[in-house]
Amino acid sequence: MSGYAASVASLVVTPDGQTLPSARVHALFTDVGFVPPPGMPLQDAFDLLLASARRQSQQQVLRCTPPRGRTAISCGREDVDKIMAEFGAQVVYMKPLGVEVKGVDTTGELNPRLVGALESLMADHGLVLFRKQGTPQREMGISGTYLTGEQQCQLSLAFGAGSLHSTHGNHAECPNRDIFRLSNNPEHGFNEVGPEWHNDGSFERNVFGYVVYHIIKAPEGPGHTAFAHLGKAYDALPPEQQQHLSRCASINSNGGVVHPLVHEHQISGRKSLYLHTGMTGSIIERVAEPKPGEKLSGIKAWNHAEMDKFFADFTELLDRSDI
Repeated sequence: MSGYAASVASLVVTPDGQTLPSARVHALFTDVGFVPPPGMPLQDAFDLLLASARRQSQQQVLRCTPPRGRTAISCGREDVDKIMAEFGAQVVYMKPLGVEVKGVDTTGELNPRLVGALESLMADHGLVLFRKQGTPQREMGISGTYLTGEQQCQLSLAFGAGSLHSTHGNHAECPNRDIFRLSNNPEHGFNEVGPEWHNDGSFERNVFGYVVYHIIKAPEGPGHTAFAHLGKAYDALPPEQQQHLSRCASINSNGGVVHPLVHEHQISGRKSLYLHTGMTGSIIERVAEPKPGEKLSGIKAWNHAEMDKFFADFTELLDRSDI
């Protein structure tokens, strides 16, 4: 018997109002290799197949942004203020982390020397904020003043390696394959994403160097998106815990990749924590040197109680107002 419930009626209704006999629908499922969830009514299974086909078709036609390689010109901390002043940019330091940069138009191509100075600021302070960016748009039918999808992707390419990570999903209103669109309203973007403290890209072996968040419509009053400085979080730990965590690594429950809980930032050199509290399947710890020919010996896996306590402590730490 099939894995979906037989329809009481022998006909399935298509989006344009036509009807298809159930035998033809069964044959279609077989032809495309579609297996609906067990117990699903035939009409619902047909609708699910159409929705899946629409999503795949949309992802195929969405524009992808080709890489252009690194263009930013790195600089030392001692040169940041001079470079920012050269380009008419003002830096306002925020608490407990981040800087606001004024006088920079992100709709156009940024000078590589300016980008290098911005990278240095981000490395030291955690994030850079640009307010009131963009021009009047109606991309994907959404009215407002913001960057187009192409402009946001070009801005993203200015930093790091100059290549983008294609997201794992595209909403119907997404203007570009490389943009992950979020919203409190599911009609305008994916919602309920990442409610816990996490690092984006932890499911990748080569984690993201930079993430560009473009807020098209901010909530009225305080929002629920928060940022924390993981360098400050590491510094706030007692020395014995710093040493303990430096011997540990997390295993991502989605991609299975392993990342150290403590790492040195490639630009600032500052030691920082790295963890996705909602996508960690295991934490392993080096408790002894490996035996000859047994490179995995001397490794301990934390139990559930140890992991739960650490996640709770980690969350409490990042919730602090000074982090």
